[in-house]
Amino acid sequence: MQVVFFALTACALLIVSYSILVNFYFEKGLLLSVRHRLELEASSYAKAYLNNPNVALPAAANFKTYLNYDHLPKIIRSRVEEQQLPQIGFCLIRSDNIKDMFYFVYAWTRPDGNELYFVYSLGQEDKFELIHTAEHALLYYAIGTGVAAFLIIIIIAIFMIRRITKKVLLLTDWAFSLNKDNIESAPPDCQYKELNDLAILFKKNMSRQLAGIRREQKFLRNASHELRTPVAVLQTNMDWLKRLGASSEKQYDKPLSGMSTAIKNMKELTSTILWSGKRDISSIPKAEIKIREQILRIISDNSYLLKNKDIQIFNHLEDKTMVTSEAIARIIWSNVIRNAFQHTDEGAININLSGHILTVNNDLPPNNDEYANDSFGLGLMLIQDLVERIGWELIIKQEPNIYSVTLHMHSS
Repeated sequence: MQVVFFALTACALLIVSYSILVNFYFEKGLLLSVRHRLELEASSYAKAYLNNPNVALPAAANFKTYLNYDHLPKIIRSRVEEQQLPQIGFCLIRSDNIKDMFYFVYAWTRPDGNELYFVYSLGQEDKFELIHTAEHALLYYAIGTGVAAFLIIIIIAIFMIRRITKKVLLLTDWAFSLNKDNIESAPPDCQYKELNDLAILFKKNMSRQLAGIRREQKFLRNASHELRTPVAVLQTNMDWLKRLGASSEKQYDKPLSGMSTAIKNMKELTSTILWSGKRDISSIPKAEIKIREQILRIISDNSYLLKNKDIQIFNHLEDKTMVTSEAIARIIWSNVIRNAFQHTDEGAININLSGHILTVNNDLPPNNDEYANDSFGLGLMLIQDLVERIGWELIIKQEPNIYSVTLHMHSS
């Protein structure tokens, strides 16, 4: 739009400037034409006067020669003094009423010393007969030329805009289609150096992003495998302690409970990281699962996180089913619910399942300004990619006293 506006403005300025110049040069041309005629009359009279000093002064319908200043029309004498006319040589005198008369005066000194004044006059009738036709022709010429120039410029501008737009759209489509499979292919030739440089920049940025994603995926895979070992060791040693009778001693209840909680959290985190790092999840088997039963089971499995907390759980779960990957769905639901359990110290947690929309709201402490949206658990950040890859939508909102997570679920 800015290019079109610029083209239209340039055309308008060009036409206005052209019209002003045409009018200026028309008046200039008229003055030069009349002056030339009067000079020719003076030259012709000079030759005739040399042959016959008594030759009559030249005259015509709207042209007359006056001998001496006193014989000039009153309107001319009122505008120009006697001493000025020979110095000016040629001038245009307008009457008080512009519609009356125009006088073109050319002063010439005869060999005997007398001043002759060749006067060409134009009145309203002369203007209609002589000038009007020229003005109309000039007007039509100016309008026709202006419109033609305007159309030509607009056509050229439209052609250039369409050409540039076509190349920009080519670059845009190519940039949107860039992925890890075609990143090594050459960018399209956009015919403009700036667009080609931009395509190269897009390719370099995409290459850096893909390299970063590959490093992150590699880190997630390695981290999930490395975390499995200490978790397994901790679980084995805790089971060993229980077999040795530690679970029967009350003094060991709190340490064992803390270790059990940490192991469960680490197992969930490891599983989430492992699934997040998987390259292809489309081949994972899918089945029809009952959402309500799974969520109730997750609430029960994570109830240990609510111990010694003044929290009330309210849930309204409709009896719904859907076809999806049970493993991935359970990881996502577990992270959403466990996040609310972990980061709520008091108040209420509301779990609502309406249709295929799961909403989990938990109360925030009064001084919740110190928290940011991304500080409410690593799990939500990790499952974001999983949610997108299976076609679900995760919406996180933080209000003054409530932290809300909404999950829109779709059957795969």
